[in-house]
Amino acid sequence: LGKTDQYLFYCLAMHLSATLERIRQGRPVINPQLESVKRNYRFEYELAREMISKIEARLGFTLPEDEAAFVAMYLHTVMNHHERKASVGVAVLSHGNVARGMADVANRLLGVDHAVGLEMALDEKPETALEKAKELVQKIDRGKGVLLLIDMGSFLSFGEIITRETGIPTLTVDRVDTLMVVEAVRLSLLDDSDLETIARRLQ
Repeated sequence: LGKTDQYLFYCLAMHLSATLERIRQGRPVINPQLESVKRNYRFEYELAREMISKIEARLGFTLPEDEAAFVAMYLHTVMNHHERKASVGVAVLSHGNVARGMADVANRLLGVDHAVGLEMALDEKPETALEKAKELVQKIDRGKGVLLLIDMGSFLSFGEIITRETGIPTLTVDRVDTLMVVEAVRLSLLDDSDLETIARRLQ
C-alpha cells in the first residue's frame, strides 16, 4: 500500500483473532460480499490473498476465500480513507464518568476520532440527558445512522425517541464495555458497514 497504518494493524489483528476463534470452534466464516469484492476491489483482493497465504504458513491454519475478501475490505477502506463520506456514527452513553474514557481508548487504538462519549451525572434528569443525546446524534450522524452503546437504565428508550424526533436511524446495544466500543468503531469504518449488521455483530 506504500504506507504503514496503525488503524489497519489493529483492525486486522482483532479480525484475525476472531476468525481463528471461529475456525477453532468449527463455525463457518462467510462473507456475503465475496463476489462483489473480487469484482470491484481486484487489487486489494489479490494483496489480501497474498497476506492470507503468509498467515496460513505462519499459523498452520487454512483460511477460506471469504476471509481474503474481509481483509480486502479493510485494505480498501484504508486506501480510500480520505474519500469516505458516509459511515455509521458511534455514541457511547453512560451514567457517571465512563463513556468518554471508553470512546477515547477506542479512538486511540484505531488511530481515528470516531467514537464520542456522553456522560450523564447521577443526579441529572433523564429529560436533560435525552436532549443532550439528541444533539449529539444530530452532530455525529454521517449518513448511515448512529449506534448508541449504553451502560444501562434510562438510556434504553433514547434511541426510539431520537429517531422519531430527528428522523436519524439509531440502534441501541446495552452493557457496553471498552472492547465493544473498539469493535463498534472498527466495524463502522468499513465502507460496506451498516447499522443493523454492526448492532447484530455486537450483540
